[in-house]
Amino acid sequence: MSEEDREQWLAAATVQLYDKHLSPEELDYALKKARDECDHPAKIVPAVIRALGDNWKANCVLLQSDSNVSSIADRFETIMEKLRLGEYSQEQIDELPERAKRYAVERGYLRMVGGQFVWRAPASHRLEADA
Repeated sequence: MSEEDREQWLAAATVQLYDKHLSPEELDYALKKARDECDHPAKIVPAVIRALGDNWKANCVLLQSDSNVSSIADRFETIMEKLRLGEYSQEQIDELPERAKRYAVERGYLRMVGGQFVWRAPASHRLEADA
């Protein structure tokens, strides 16, 4: 495996792990453990899963709980679209996984107000409200 291949593999693996709604701290811990014990790329994923322990299992179950959407990626994009359109109540926003809320902030759908994630109305909505 070339250096470029290893970098691409690690980038893809990192995205998949974050998509499981693991906190950066959990992932950093697991990756450090894997680096300490692995001497071959094929051993990385099992080492990371072992290091995550119950957190890995709990996050996988959480993501599989929505039977209305066929895949995790579809569910995530559905959440993002509903946030974009303002279709979630504050209570629903509060119940979203932290990683999803942070990603929605990056996309401009949510913002932080007083330590709470709230819907960010698009500029067109704000202009209409001011008129």
